[in-house]
Amino acid sequence: FTEEAEVCEVYHRFSSGIKPVARILAGTLGHQMTRVAVAVLLLCAVGLGLRVPPAPRVQDSGKRCNGCTCTRGRKGPCANAASNKPRVVVVTHAAGRMGMLLTALLREGASKEDLTVRAVVRTDAEATKLRCELFGMRLVNGSMVVNPEADSDENAWLKPVVVGAGAGEEALRSLFDGATEAVLCSAAHTELVSDARNVVREYMVSVPEAEAEAQSSRLLAEIRACAACPTLEHVVLRSTMGVTCAARCDADACDIDESWAVERMGGGRAMAAAMEHEAAMKQSKVPHTIVRLGALTDGAGNVPLAFGADDSLLLQSAGGSSPPYLSRADAARVAVDVLRKAKEYSSLNGATLECAWGYKWGRGSAGTDEAMQAVSRQDIVVEALCAANAKTAATATAAAQRPAVA
Repeated sequence: FTEEAEVCEVYHRFSSGIKPVARILAGTLGHQMTRVAVAVLLLCAVGLGLRVPPAPRVQDSGKRCNGCTCTRGRKGPCANAASNKPRVVVVTHAAGRMGMLLTALLREGASKEDLTVRAVVRTDAEATKLRCELFGMRLVNGSMVVNPEADSDENAWLKPVVVGAGAGEEALRSLFDGATEAVLCSAAHTELVSDARNVVREYMVSVPEAEAEAQSSRLLAEIRACAACPTLEHVVLRSTMGVTCAARCDADACDIDESWAVERMGGGRAMAAAMEHEAAMKQSKVPHTIVRLGALTDGAGNVPLAFGADDSLLLQSAGGSSPPYLSRADAARVAVDVLRKAKEYSSLNGATLECAWGYKWGRGSAGTDEAMQAVSRQDIVVEALCAANAKTAATATAAAQRPAVA
């Protein structure tokens, strides 16, 4: 955010009526004094008992229960009614680098009575690896073993489920029995590699073809299996940037920047698999959100994010030496936030979100005071939806203004 955008976000969220006043103050008193003035006005509004409207542009669920309307942030019977139902979340490829982070983040703020994470792995070794990462290890009789506390009632929320690599759709359906939510991740091991063919070193995503084909089939089977589950309330599908550009290239309608963007994100085969996954998810009747991510790294998380749509972030990086980056830790943070707010924002159903690290941020920003403060102010779901909706509106306007072909 710029300084002006920060001020705008404050009064936009809390009181649309303060907007003209804040603009005048920003021009006369400066941004720091404007924050103080806005805070005073908000305190006066609270003292007078005025109702502060929610931020526009994002659609709330509007569901009713126990005689009241459920709205964002409201305490009372509705919140209690929703919290009484235990969550059962399925995480596929849970022993992967992002899967382990997802599983740990889901646990935060939830008790074992409120949450069960069904962690899907391919082998017993992967199940042991996951338990070691989450609960630690101990030296017992000269051997390293999983911390015995992993089997305590307090940690009963984690339920590793081993399903072999060759399992088909029928075998996978039982994974989703009684589940309320799911996060679907591919097990393909993508890496960021340098392309030394150019004078200026370029960085691009590498996807091993043989492994990617097998894992793509597995993810497609998981999508079809969850589509047959009637209890699922929301599914998050991890996808990748480059899908929009690849679709345009398939239709022979892409330019050189879009063609290069596809190569940067893994090439045509990887994009074809991602398009197939997204198409299968959209065809299902399960409420879902597709999250397209930039090039994933193993860096630390809590870095401020940027959001876009239709590969806008990827194309904006066309003149640089690398695609947009995003750590797996921040990717997990996005997926978990979408799951937690799916009921709160009905517009997440069917939405396609794109995210990467903000342009002024990077690996070196992780852990700095400036980055942490920016992250604490960022509302992931609201900003991602606004970016997606703004792009959709711009595309619709351009199409409406395009002259008809004679």
